[in-house]
Amino acid sequence: MTRLSVDDYKAGWLTALYVEFSAAIAMLDSQHETPRDYKSRTETPNHYTFGEINGINVVVTSLPDGVYGNISATRVATDFSNDFPNLGLRFLVGIAGGAPKESNDVRLGDVVVSRPSGSSPGVIKHDFGKSLDSGFKLTGVLSKPPEVLLRALPLVRRWPEETLSAAVFQILANAFEKENQEMLRPPVEEDVLFRCEYHHPGEESSPCSASCSPVFRVDREPRSSWLDIKKKVGVPLDYLQWGRDDNDICISTPPPRIHYGTIASGDTLLRSGIARDRIQGQTGALCFEMEAAGVMDVWPCLVVRGICDYSHKNKVWQGYAAGTAAAFTKFLLMSIPHPRETRPPPKSLGTVRAGTLRPDEEKDAADAELALWRANADYKHSTSAYPQTHTPRARERELLPLTNSVTTADGTKIRQYGDAIIQGRSMVNGQQTYETEDFMDFSSKEGKFFNGSQKFKAKGPMRF
Repeated sequence: MTRLSVDDYKAGWLTALYVEFSAAIAMLDSQHETPRDYKSRTETPNHYTFGEINGINVVVTSLPDGVYGNISATRVATDFSNDFPNLGLRFLVGIAGGAPKESNDVRLGDVVVSRPSGSSPGVIKHDFGKSLDSGFKLTGVLSKPPEVLLRALPLVRRWPEETLSAAVFQILANAFEKENQEMLRPPVEEDVLFRCEYHHPGEESSPCSASCSPVFRVDREPRSSWLDIKKKVGVPLDYLQWGRDDNDICISTPPPRIHYGTIASGDTLLRSGIARDRIQGQTGALCFEMEAAGVMDVWPCLVVRGICDYSHKNKVWQGYAAGTAAAFTKFLLMSIPHPRETRPPPKSLGTVRAGTLRPDEEKDAADAELALWRANADYKHSTSAYPQTHTPRARERELLPLTNSVTTADGTKIRQYGDAIIQGRSMVNGQQTYETEDFMDFSSKEGKFFNGSQKFKAKGPMRF
């Protein structure tokens, strides 16, 4: 196995529960040995697992078994920061309770990502404030996620909703094959929302299907199934069947949706639907959990939560919810260009959007294909109508033939893959060379692309 140094790790992944830790480990492309300088550089009681995702070195740790909450999270996150000072990409990933509303149709298995909006930094501490005659007022502001991750979110938010869901599910399916059955999706009948005033009767371990009255259920519109999306997206999704037939719950039920907004964190487990809706009305929170508020100020990170229940607590959905949150985090890491100081050629080529010059009626299919290709390295586009007219990420680009290689006047090495030409910090289109930065977003309807604070206009068509 690979053995690196502590400073080589650029992404940190923090979990609270074993089911979350297990999902994180399942997402690693490969595991590493303990860093050679680990003992001399670390003095905390944290235990770490090391590995790699898409060429980015990742270190994973968790709270002590059976211990959770903001206080414990603060202690572990502080030690994490001291042990690995070079972690620019930091994630807190796990499960949470959903706060569904008509405007935010959050359901079990969906993923919520912390994102600043207005006065909200992305995570709020919902039980920290002061009592006034007019009610309870929240006080204090937590830190925002690192800017590098906020800049990276558009790289995944640009995908159509169904396409992103399909990619996240494919990553989860690949991990499921490698690991255990905890991440298998429960039947849709197990996703039941009850009116806020109706409390779960009996023991918490008793499932709602056995102990809760259907009279108090909230009716919700059914979501599109995998089979419906398969027809709508228009690209071959047969391999998404997870090795099963069309009657299996994995493809006859809805895929997870990705939501971006405020996550509410507190010191107590929220079991009251009335309190949940009150706080949701005050803050616009999409979900509730118990660790993020203790982490943000000592270890600013992006919080990613899979929804495992509402106010009626149960463990039926925990494995699948932990899996969807981990799969989204992996997809985000697959979309982030490699840190410059750890960029080995040629695997570190930049990210380019697919189909930027395609007609509107073809763009969705091209986007869907590229996202799914990213999610599944074994997908060879054998039935695709557009086999080599876009540029996949580095690992998938290895499937394309190297058709040309030249050196420019300034010594930059340029490699051509299929119809796209890209290398490091240079983009080539015909006779024109453009200096670029790491993040590139193309809006080529007008023949222009935006990069950082500069705009360029191509004299000829750019085929990416």
